[in-house]
Order: sequence, then structure tokens, then C-alpha cells
Amino acid sequence: MQILKLDLQLNPIWQREFDNQGGGMPNQKLFYYQNSIIALLSSFRLDDKDADIVALDDATGEILWQQHLPYLIEFFHLAGDRLYLSSQLHGYWCVLCAKTGDVLLQQQVEGSEDDIIRCRYLWPFDEYLLLHNGFDRLTVIDQASGEHLADIDMPPEFSLSHVPPKVVDDYVYVMLGAGGEGMQFSYAGVMVLSRERLRQGPPYTVDVEPYLGVSHSVVTDGDTDYYDIQISCAELGDVLRFGQIEMRKVAQRHSYNFFGNMDKNVKQRVNKRFDGRLQLSIDRAALNNPDDSKIDLLVQLYNQHYQNGFIAPATRKPLSVSWRYV
Repeated sequence: MQILKLDLQLNPIWQREFDNQGGGMPNQKLFYYQNSIIALLSSFRLDDKDADIVALDDATGEILWQQHLPYLIEFFHLAGDRLYLSSQLHGYWCVLCAKTGDVLLQQQVEGSEDDIIRCRYLWPFDEYLLLHNGFDRLTVIDQASGEHLADIDMPPEFSLSHVPPKVVDDYVYVMLGAGGEGMQFSYAGVMVLSRERLRQGPPYTVDVEPYLGVSHSVVTDGDTDYYDIQISCAELGDVLRFGQIEMRKVAQRHSYNFFGNMDKNVKQRVNKRFDGRLQLSIDRAALNNPDDSKIDLLVQLYNQHYQNGFIAPATRKPLSVSWRYV
């Protein structure tokens, strides 16, 4: 592996070579810190069992410090004077001093070797560390001692997404993806944590703010069922956005499809009587700015979308969408 410094004309200033004997594959592999360059000596071999972090003098390329870690690194983040690293593959998280490379905190998260999602992003927030511990749990850790303080469990309809958290002023914003029960990729959300609330201490709970004016119900039609999605919103944008979310949720929960069939309860959740019809029933009186052409376009696009990969259990045909004013 080589690390190079180039001038604005792309001429080499200095160059360092390293034996590529360990590593990891984070998105960010190199940071600039107080006239030094801190880099993860990474490789693409998934069978690697260790990693090396190195700091180089920015002016000369001289090695200032080098730290060996006995696990692969997938996540690598610099904040202040500390480096935050985590190993999803081996279940470790670690905090290094950016000045010296010393290990300040290090811990292995309990779990089986098959549970490869137990240690994802590690993020600082004042005196706390926030650890993505699996898809459905955010762990709060004391940054001074490494003590486990609490777990914040996600509601069943949400999971922690692959997007790193974002700290802005007194808040940290944690991106959420869709949860299980056949709702993968249906919708997403944002969890907001404040310094004040964290300092109040556990228990921590997640309150879900519902989107109002949208619901669905099953309608029996002879020997089969279809789903009626009721939408009562003042703005056309909300009709289109929430209508899309609800359609995706119903389709993934009750039909045969690739993403929805990844969950363990597929046999219990699929409605065997569902004939594939989805009907949008839009409250005309509540809508301030109707535009039939935009609703037509939404329905057209989703009819095309459902032609590929969504099968109605009762008819073995693709799903279909229609709409009406009520």
C-alpha cells in the first residue's frame, strides 16, 4: 500500500510504502489532523484478522505513530482528538488518541460469530458514545469509562440505517430505515436525541410521530381481498408522498416479493386471499390543490413498478393500482 502527498500540479512531494498485511474497508480511510495524516492501512481481503492505523508527518511523510489492532476495521471516524473505530465482522469498538495512537477504550460486544451486525457505527456525542448495536438497537456508552449506560431499542417498524449519525449543535440525528415484518425499503425516518434528554438518564424510549390522514383496510370481494388506502391530506404533495409509502407497505407486507420475503414471518403475514388490487381513495374535500395528472402519473409509475417482482398470492399476477376521489 502507498500513501502519497502531491502538489497542485500532481507532482509527488513524498511517498511511503507499507506491507499490506491487514486492514479494513471503511468509506473514509484517511484524515488530516494537526499537521499529520492518519490513515488505515487497508486491504480488500475479507479473511484478514487485524488492522494497522498509522500517522505520518504531513511535511515529511515520517511515521509519527503506528497502532496494530487484532481485528478488521470497517468504520473509521475522527472527531476532536480521538479516532473512533469499529469492527462489524469481529464485534469490537475502539477509541484511539489521535496525537499518540494510544488505545483509550476498547471493548468487544457480546454476540455470536454469526451475528455480524452487532458493532457498526461508533459516534461521539459529548460525554457519550453511541454505538449501532445491530439493526434495531442504539447503545449509549460513557465515553470516559466505556461503561454501558443504556440501550435504545427501535420501534418494530424501524431499524438503524447504514447512514452515519450527524451531530448538529445540541442534537444528534440518527437515520432510520424500515423495520422487519415485510416492510424493507418501504419508508424511513429520523431519530433525534438531545443532550438534555441523554443527561436525564435512562430509560430511553422512541416516540414515533405518525403521518396523519393515511390508513388502509382490507376489503373482501367474493373469494378474494383487495386493499383500500384512504388518504385525507390538505396538500397534494402529502397525498403523493404518503400514498406511495402506504402502497409500498401494503404491497411488501401482503404479497410475494423479493424484499418482503426476506423476513422470517413471511408465511404468517402474506394474505393468501389478496388478488393484487390496490385502490387509492382520496378525500377530495380535504385537498386544497388537486391535480389529477400528478395522481395519474403516480399510479402509472407504480403499476409499472409492480409488474416486476410483486406477485398477488390469490391470482399469481402482478399487483395493480387504481385511484378515485371520495
